[in-house]
Amino acid sequence: MSSNLFPSLSVTVDEEKLSLSDLFYALHDLHHLTECMVFHMAEMDFGTGEVRNHELDRAYALAKIVSGQVAMLAVLAEPLDRPGFMKRAAE
Repeated sequence: MSSNLFPSLSVTVDEEKLSLSDLFYALHDLHHLTECMVFHMAEMDFGTGEVRNHELDRAYALAKIVSGQVAMLAVLAEPLDRPGFMKRAAE
C-alpha cells in the first residue's frame, strides 16, 4: 500500500498472517491515537475574537469526528476478537 500524499511512504502487509482479531486491535490502537490527537489539540491556543484560529477549530472538530467514528468501529469490531467467531460466521 502506498500513499499519494507521501509517495515515499509504503507499508507492506502480509495478508496471510493477518486475522480479523488483528483488525480489532488495529482499530483500538487507532482510536487511542485519535484520542491523543484530540486531547493535544484541545490544549492548543485557539485564540479569541478576531484572532480566533478558525482553521484550528475546523481541524479540531474533524479530529473529534474521526475519533468518535473510529471508537464506534472499534466497538462494532469486538466480536472479531472472540474465539470461534469465524466458525460461527460460516454456519
